[in-house]
Amino acid sequence: MDVDVFNTHNYSVNLVDEVSYTWDLPTDWTGSSITNSINVTFLASGTETISVTPSNVCGDGSLSELEITANCITTNPGTITGDIDVIAGETETYTVPEQDYISFIWELPIDWTGSSSTNSIDVTFGGGSMVDSIMVTSSSICGDGESSYLKITVNPSTGIEDLQNDIMSIYPNPAKDFINITGIDNSDVYIYNSTGILIKKVDKSDLNSPINISELGAGIYHVSVVINENTYSKTICITK
Repeated sequence: MDVDVFNTHNYSVNLVDEVSYTWDLPTDWTGSSITNSINVTFLASGTETISVTPSNVCGDGSLSELEITANCITTNPGTITGDIDVIAGETETYTVPEQDYISFIWELPIDWTGSSSTNSIDVTFGGGSMVDSIMVTSSSICGDGESSYLKITVNPSTGIEDLQNDIMSIYPNPAKDFINITGIDNSDVYIYNSTGILIKKVDKSDLNSPINISELGAGIYHVSVVINENTYSKTICITK
């Protein structure tokens, strides 16, 4: 007889008056009963045997056994729910349906922070504006299952404004292979394409040297920096 793990099935023998029954289950298969019927939940895979012994005032009767194979299944985390249009710096909660015996592995883009092994996670949207996805994978004793994704658009914070030249300067603009960024001393810089996808992160320690952008294709890009929890940006044009 075959069953799937995490499922519960009922097993029974003929009912006899004034008889009690002792059920014996393998480790990790759970259930309890002294009647002729028992519900068994399968929390481990494998082929094992359940048994039942009838007894009355005259003693124990003959043992009955049934071999059962519990098969692993592929789990699915379900649909991620939560806000898909957020503001940089905000924290939002995302969930999938809760499932017995299942844990969850959440994966976030760079600069988005959060940690959880449950069906719910709080995500803080660091960095600048962008469009990216969070992912969750279901996991169980059978291993990792399927994954679900949710695309999220991060908009500039309410404090966003164009930086004036006396705060941050980018040159040359238009640029081809290198740009120089001045006026920013203690903040990382993020370069996004015209659709808001993060293309390059420039560490603050590298701002004293020309920034290599030769790997970027021709087009319009947004250079953003976060200062005092506010996001500021400037637009540059890359030519090839």
